[in-house]
Amino acid sequence: MASHERRRKEAHPLGRAACVTRRASAGGPQLSEQQPGVAIPEVDTRSQVRHCPRYKVFVHNDDVSPMELVVHVLVGIFQLETQRAMEVMLEAHTSDVAFVTALALEQAEFRVEQAHSLARGQGYPLTFTYEPE
Repeated sequence: MASHERRRKEAHPLGRAACVTRRASAGGPQLSEQQPGVAIPEVDTRSQVRHCPRYKVFVHNDDVSPMELVVHVLVGIFQLETQRAMEVMLEAHTSDVAFVTALALEQAEFRVEQAHSLARGQGYPLTFTYEPE
């Protein structure tokens, strides 16, 4: 990356991270016409938004975790609507695995850990995994 570029992450309003790159103009500072001898930096304020890689989150079927717990986790932690959570839970029940959502890596890790902690705290082996999109 060139020295005139700097990189930073901005949080997306829905909790998804977006990678943003800003570039300064290559022209450098120019002298002010109004105040001789005062340099005014020339800055290119255009932003290029490049979304961070997303990860698909999956729920896996098991013979122990109650269906109500699975729906509760999908609604409470993964923020699915109740109807969609029921559909995902039933798909996992019949197909052994179901797609839940796609998130930035940090969000996928965080929510999977939350789901595992909640389920383990109640004595259930409910399992979620994630992989790159």
